[in-house]
Amino acid sequence: MEKVRQTSGNNNRLNWSNGGSSATELGGAPESELLDQKQFGDWLIGQVGNPVDCNIDQLIDLYSDAYGGQVGELGDAGERLYGSVIKNEVTDDGLIDQLGKQAFESRMRNRWEEQRVELIGLSGDDQTVGKLGISDDSINVNNWYKTSGEWMAVNSCRIEQVFQDGGEVAVPSSERSLAEHCFYLNPASPDLYEILRVLVNQYDQRQMPFSLKYTEQDRADRIVVYSTTRRLKDNYEAIRQVSQQYPVLAQHLRPTLPTVGTIGGKIGYSQGASRIKGMSPDASYNSLRTGLLARALDHTMARWLVEHRNDRLRYKGKRLTVTKFMAKRLVDNAVGQVRRGDARDYLSPALIERRIAGKFNDLVKMVDANNYSPTGVAQSVEICRAGDESLRLSWGDVRGFMASIAPWVNANNRSFAQQVKDNIRELSPQYNVNAINFILDDNDAYL
Repeated sequence: MEKVRQTSGNNNRLNWSNGGSSATELGGAPESELLDQKQFGDWLIGQVGNPVDCNIDQLIDLYSDAYGGQVGELGDAGERLYGSVIKNEVTDDGLIDQLGKQAFESRMRNRWEEQRVELIGLSGDDQTVGKLGISDDSINVNNWYKTSGEWMAVNSCRIEQVFQDGGEVAVPSSERSLAEHCFYLNPASPDLYEILRVLVNQYDQRQMPFSLKYTEQDRADRIVVYSTTRRLKDNYEAIRQVSQQYPVLAQHLRPTLPTVGTIGGKIGYSQGASRIKGMSPDASYNSLRTGLLARALDHTMARWLVEHRNDRLRYKGKRLTVTKFMAKRLVDNAVGQVRRGDARDYLSPALIERRIAGKFNDLVKMVDANNYSPTGVAQSVEICRAGDESLRLSWGDVRGFMASIAPWVNANNRSFAQQVKDNIRELSPQYNVNAINFILDDNDAYL
């Protein structure tokens, strides 16, 4: 059975245009709504759409890409799906503009040093300034960024001066610590540092702080701009102004993550935070959501298999029940033959298929969302034994089969996509994801 790919595309209600003048400009909000930041946030959420509704077919395809045919993969809670989500559909064959990189980094070092010198002048104490860095870092020419894995994080607030009572100079806490919004840009390699340069220029022209991170790795969220609710309109307008002044750069931006809302198919947006209270520090916006998606799709596919186990499908010229079809696919893709105890004879594939069909319920239950956590749950089911050798199918074996046929099931069952969406919403509270809109966190989320 061939996998059938469907692409829904983004339902972009907000175009990159202002009055329809240019396809490279972000649209402006009504002036009356711009007066209130919360109203602006609500307006923006209403424009970008819910990615679960807009991109459900694409998300099902990515689930299949991540897990279809995988063998023996135990306990994956969405890690492979995360890799598929952040991956660009078309490989970026371009090279990083090294001259542009050098110019950008030189500009940032100079900008940072100017701020440091100003701070020294205001305080009159070089030693005091040297202690104002975050996490024991002294403020020197190399502190304009911080690294986190593949990411370079830039936060202009780290060095901007604030006078406390008594006239003492202190570095304010980062505005990123209060960030509730993210914008995502996906430039190709040759444009990465040019986009960063014009963004920083725009922020400096507006005399406003900024917080962002970027990576040279080719991924669909290559640049992430953080924003507080108080500065949401300002950040939006800064990005909008860049698109107006540099339409060629805007046109060359590639689509961003399918797990976020989109502005004109080019700019991603989420109100979800990057870190969730009570969860692992590694539980980022996308790792949480890909975990939720994987679990919801596992559950939906498991229910579909049980409900349709006696339906007949065509496989290699034969019409087979879903039960027999799963058995044949698992044998063909993963199992092969197993030796008997005398090491000369073999169990036949036909016998293994019959044994798998007989264990159908046990295999499906193993992958069902109710048994998602490997803790205390059987991670494999014994199919047959030959002498001292046991043939077992793992959680990952069965999940691989389910994922491989998910696009076909979606293409041939009108209600399947809706069932996936219903399961996503049902499971959302367990991931601190808003059940109504996928791009929002639950109330106890924070950065």
